[in-house]
Amino acid sequence: MKYSDNFRPLADAGTDQLAETTVFPILVALDGSASSDPNGSILTYHWNQISGTPVSLSDANAVQPTFDAFEVGTYIFELIVNNGSFSSFPDTVTIVVKNDPSHSQRGR
Repeated sequence: MKYSDNFRPLADAGTDQLAETTVFPILVALDGSASSDPNGSILTYHWNQISGTPVSLSDANAVQPTFDAFEVGTYIFELIVNNGSFSSFPDTVTIVVKNDPSHSQRGR
């Protein structure tokens, strides 16, 4: 049997995010729910942080894990999905956490 990418699932780590806050930690959610399999097979998920200050994901094998960012910075995560036979090529998402005083409470 010749290998074909028709059997490989597609990882979709979601769109890049900008999180602006003045209060830390800030809860950030990742979203791999747009990942798909050409044959409709059930997928398993594996998230891995590849850049930024290390954080702990709520569940690295969840579709939509979360993490607490305790400081400003850029966090990059990679998602690989598997359909039980093949793993996807990795997809990445970039999260930029920015300290934005315009989001602070006013009128105190």
